[in-house]
Amino acid sequence: MTDVHTRPDVVGRAGELARIGSAVADAAAGRGGLLLVAEEPGIGETTLLGVAADRARAAGFDAVRCR
Repeated sequence: MTDVHTRPDVVGRAGELARIGSAVADAAAGRGGLLLVAEEPGIGETTLLGVAADRARAAGFDAVRCR
């Protein structure tokens, strides 16, 4: 697993990364929720979803990627 803090493709996304971290922590604590990533094409949605999946896996969740 790649450390999201060293990924060169995750730049200027501190707010989004914090929200992803909070969503994963909430899920780990048994609180459900929804993480919606919506941007203009080419802005980095796939990268952010990859980070979310990495963090979820690190917390012990299964994460599946589909396109």
